[in-house]
Amino acid sequence: MEEREESTPNPEADATLLPQLVAILAARSRDENGRLAIGAPRRKLLEALRVGEEELDALLQNLAQRGSELGLDLREYRKAGDTWHCLTATYGGPLELDDISQGVLALLIHLVRKSGRRKIATQEEVREILLGREYLSEYQLQTILRRLDYLGYIRRGRGTIALDCRTTLEFDEAAQKEIAEQARALIL
Repeated sequence: MEEREESTPNPEADATLLPQLVAILAARSRDENGRLAIGAPRRKLLEALRVGEEELDALLQNLAQRGSELGLDLREYRKAGDTWHCLTATYGGPLELDDISQGVLALLIHLVRKSGRRKIATQEEVREILLGREYLSEYQLQTILRRLDYLGYIRRGRGTIALDCRTTLEFDEAAQKEIAEQARALIL
């Protein structure tokens, strides 16, 4: 692949590459494991746009400036050892989650934050709280956990639950802290 030597912003190139970049960074897809992926890994951006590292950085910086005016945030996250870039809305929340699912997600955020370095909650702990206090039935809980997993908010393992990339993209550290405190006060 031939890299361009030019690293200064080129208005003509920006006019053609920025719309392509927006489309790529706003895309949502499923990986080979069925997990939600938002945006694209950096290496794929370099290949798709046929630009060098410096030119991609200039395009991303330009998009970040323009996007903030439109209520969009350019975010970066790590997934499967790659650096991914994506666009998220500055204002808004998860529209596809009902109130009960949002409550379960809030509880999961609280439990994961409380776990410290482990960064996981145990499924048994979630069951004790939600089933033991008769907030939900087993069927309701499993349905909500499957949906949160499918939508990319959580990642379930053998007996554990971790927050997935979508939770960290849609709720920054301050928002997660506030959500965790409210979940503790309302649910616990």
